[in-house]
Amino acid sequence: MYALPEVVTLLRANRKRGLYGDNLARVVAYDTGERAERAASPGFPDDVWLGGTPQARAEAFRAALTDEEGERARLVQKATAHAALVAGVPRVERLRQITIIHPACVRFILTGDVEELPVGDAGWAAWIKAVDVVNIPTTIEKEAA
Repeated sequence: MYALPEVVTLLRANRKRGLYGDNLARVVAYDTGERAERAASPGFPDDVWLGGTPQARAEAFRAALTDEEGERARLVQKATAHAALVAGVPRVERLRQITIIHPACVRFILTGDVEELPVGDAGWAAWIKAVDVVNIPTTIEKEAA
């Protein structure tokens, strides 16, 4: 299995034309469908865990974004930071950085589709608490910081 942020980063870095427009829309649609199928399978973990070294992967993804996508990433980061502060979670800056690789956020950042994003302050607060608990920094990440 692959992670959409890494696919976008890799393809944009290795292709002269990058991954944009209709090609990007097809990759995002495929990813959305695959995640929906997996989510319907019993015992399949949800998308809350962002995988190993999320800060480094988020930085690489952020660097691969277009200006328009970067603006949407800033919107996600602003909403995430606000939710983390309201919810009282301890790692506000880290969460602000890493949530851009959450599949719902990636879909919004790349396409503008808000369908999978949390709704309202209570939705964002509940979501950010779950992301925080599941993505506590590892020893390796702490040493790298």
